[in-house]
Amino acid sequence: MSVPLIILILTGILAIVVLPFRSRLRLTASIASAGALMIGGFTLLATLEEPFVLLGVSLKWSGTWHLLGRSMTLDQGNRAAVAFMYLVGSLIFGGVWIARPNRTFIFVGIISIGVVAASFMIQPFLFAAIFLEITAMGAVLILSSRESFSIRDRPAARALHLRNGCHPHCGLDSRKPGRYAGNAGTGY
Repeated sequence: MSVPLIILILTGILAIVVLPFRSRLRLTASIASAGALMIGGFTLLATLEEPFVLLGVSLKWSGTWHLLGRSMTLDQGNRAAVAFMYLVGSLIFGGVWIARPNRTFIFVGIISIGVVAASFMIQPFLFAAIFLEITAMGAVLILSSRESFSIRDRPAARALHLRNGCHPHCGLDSRKPGRYAGNAGTGY
């Protein structure tokens, strides 16, 4: 069994568990805080690469999980950072009911913590940029207001559009081919 996979699965389960309770902020905050605390504690206390007995079954947790040719590695170098993300998330979720954020804050916050934790674990670190961009796009949902229903009026949606429009080298903005200095006249 792989500890990075278990961490990401537990994060996904926690996000799914809090999803139906979005209208009850205190309950959602309590569940998210307790869940993030348990995942952070598991990250710190899991024994890697050493066999142990759990309920009469001998298990060995590995610190590496291979995904699409890349490996997510949890070792002594990044274990504290991953656990710190979840423990700080537990503190933030525990007091979120005072600030009264929008309904998507806790759900997207849990997913963002999992994605940032995955960016700490991925090897080589160059591929962490993809995870951090996903987190930035999730922040758009957190920043969007409840009062505004038109997509053109939301400042957060405009920020996401700006983010996608500023990366012509990635091919993310195909609406205006040939208008950037780096690819003028090429049609790309």
